[in-house]
Amino acid sequence: MLIGFRIISILFDLFLASVLFYRPISKSKHSKETLLALCCFLLFHMALVFLFLESRVFLVSNLFLSIVESSLVGLYFGYSFRDSSFWIFLQTSLTLLAGAVLNQAIQLFLPLSKVSKNLELISGYLAISFLFSTVITLVLRQLFRTHQKLTMATSRRNWLYQFIVPILSIIFAFTVSAIQGQVFGPDYLSVISLLSLIVLSFSSLYFTLHLSQQQHAYYQNKLDKEQLQFQLRETQQSQEEYQRLQSLRHDLKNKHLTLLALLEENPDEAREYLQSLTDSISGKQTFYSKNPTVNYLLNQKLHDVEDEIALEIDCFVPQELSIQPDVLAVILGNCLDNSISACLRLTDKSERTLSLNIRYFQQNLFISINNTFNEQEQETRKTRQRDGWGLRNVDALVQEYQGTIKRFKENGHYRTEILLPSPVN
Repeated sequence: MLIGFRIISILFDLFLASVLFYRPISKSKHSKETLLALCCFLLFHMALVFLFLESRVFLVSNLFLSIVESSLVGLYFGYSFRDSSFWIFLQTSLTLLAGAVLNQAIQLFLPLSKVSKNLELISGYLAISFLFSTVITLVLRQLFRTHQKLTMATSRRNWLYQFIVPILSIIFAFTVSAIQGQVFGPDYLSVISLLSLIVLSFSSLYFTLHLSQQQHAYYQNKLDKEQLQFQLRETQQSQEEYQRLQSLRHDLKNKHLTLLALLEENPDEAREYLQSLTDSISGKQTFYSKNPTVNYLLNQKLHDVEDEIALEIDCFVPQELSIQPDVLAVILGNCLDNSISACLRLTDKSERTLSLNIRYFQQNLFISINNTFNEQEQETRKTRQRDGWGLRNVDALVQEYQGTIKRFKENGHYRTEILLPSPVN
């Protein structure tokens, strides 16, 4: 009877692997070699049932061969070992843990020794165990089908750490099941538990460090993208300025020809024409600072809002700084964008004020931006504030340059103060 149940269990594990990895593919893609190897392993597995029925060797070899057979099933349906191995170990660990929980639950009512001697109880036990295993496999299949396009870690170190929890779960659940079946003594569980905790502690340390590196790389990537966007905007504006100058050069040439003709025929009319040309010159560039980045950025940000916001600008910055221009542009540009947007959201135009103070002293660049804002937005715009990548990029850049940033809210005013170490080149 025990041999029959063992063979049924082996075939059921093969069925679960087929459920997990099945997908309709053409017959030409099925590997006959893989199918032949699977049949050989299956026959060898069944032979072990007769040779080592009551031995500990069968328990270990049964676990190993089940994993190998599941891998061959995945390979038969077109999944490489690297793609399927994680899911195989996960399925094995979860089914073993479910079986250990079921054994423990049964022992609350009946000893396992009595269950093993009653055919009806054994049949009911296997039915419940198979049901749990099937449900677990169906859930894993759904997850596997949903996420099979995700690329798994390729490095050997990451690939190894990826399997630590499933493998430890398999070892732990296998030991518990063996103790419940009185194959191993309780001391084995203590040893396995302590070793598992040690390995999990080191794994937790690794994952913490790895996550920190990934987070840093993610934020750095966001910063690089924003700096690239600034450079692209600057290049586009330079091209537009160049085209404007070319157009102006062409227009001036024609107007100079007209002016020369008027000078020869009617000097008074030429004087009036020259005066109209002077009055028609539009656009202005305000000089804020000797630093070209600061001067260019302030002209771009403040030119269109001069009539909407009461501005107070005070800049004293040297022409050259050790801070990279694109970094300075990201920090100052984001802060100005937030301040300008906050001011423009005020319905009363008379309440819109923005003061900017940029000073360089003792090899430090000090930036202070003070603007009015609607205090009710502290509640209505919390989600946007948490999700604002601009502020996060500013904080990350300031931290990278070993600077400090502080923000204050008081009486409808929002003030940002930034201090950046910046020795003059």
